[in-house]
Amino acid sequence: MKRIFPYMKSALVAGIVIFSCACKGTWVMYDPSQKDHLYFYEQAQSEDSTLLVENVSFVFETEDEITVEVPVRLMGMPSDKARNFEMSFLTDTLSSVNFGQETRQVVNAVQGEDFELVEAVVPAQAVSGVIRLKILRTGKMLSNVVSLLMVVKEDALFKPLARNACRLLISDGEPLCPNWWTYPYATGDGQTYFWHQYAGDFTPQKFLKFLDLYHDIANTNPSLYQQLEAQYGTYLDKLQYNEDTGEYDSPIPFGFFQTQKQTVWAKYVLIPLYQYAQEQGWPERGKGYTESSVTATVGGWRDPVRLYR
Repeated sequence: MKRIFPYMKSALVAGIVIFSCACKGTWVMYDPSQKDHLYFYEQAQSEDSTLLVENVSFVFETEDEITVEVPVRLMGMPSDKARNFEMSFLTDTLSSVNFGQETRQVVNAVQGEDFELVEAVVPAQAVSGVIRLKILRTGKMLSNVVSLLMVVKEDALFKPLARNACRLLISDGEPLCPNWWTYPYATGDGQTYFWHQYAGDFTPQKFLKFLDLYHDIANTNPSLYQQLEAQYGTYLDKLQYNEDTGEYDSPIPFGFFQTQKQTVWAKYVLIPLYQYAQEQGWPERGKGYTESSVTATVGGWRDPVRLYR
């Protein structure tokens, strides 16, 4: 399978430009007498760094390899020849990742064991390049998150922008409960509930069906799916814009399908999921399948047709 990160926008127009990227509030002037620069572009994760973060999961794949293409931008002049560049793979200091239902320890990716670098190249006449990686399925991904932290390495042709890196977080096993399905409010009993009134209790089986229905929108309404995927990601895990920080650093909010495009989610996903689960006889805690009100502590799955009225 090939996966291309879709949110990388069109590359910077070549030439002499003034550009703001690596440090928030810092202007970078392109100097044609110096080496061209290559950089990952994503909203800054802190005041002084630009870190591109992407999840790569084997959870939904049958293959043992995933080809990932990570775009980089060029700050400089295009060439009439393709130009290769070098990468450095670093030790990550990240210790754990929270998936809502479970916290997994982070281990560092090993080149040749967990991944292979296929190529890193800026094509002829291009103002952007690509890093192609082959991610290899390994047993450690079942219980850990494997981090592949990389930076562009300075060579004879290119320099990286300072504090500019890309982190791929690689996982496998059963799908974990996303944060948007985890009941976030104090209930008085000290328990965490992986529940929403219009989705019921989380199970891996139910989540996979949720995603199947979501992906099927691409067949029934392609333009709508394109909009949803751009906003939420292929597996509903894309970071959202945070007005407080001005960054894309917030997870999709709890119960987003109840407050954002609720009639769309009800029509294409929630109502078909509710009907399918009943037909399959999937058990549901507490009140079960019901039209009445439900709570996290009591349990129950409220008919999502209410969102479509």
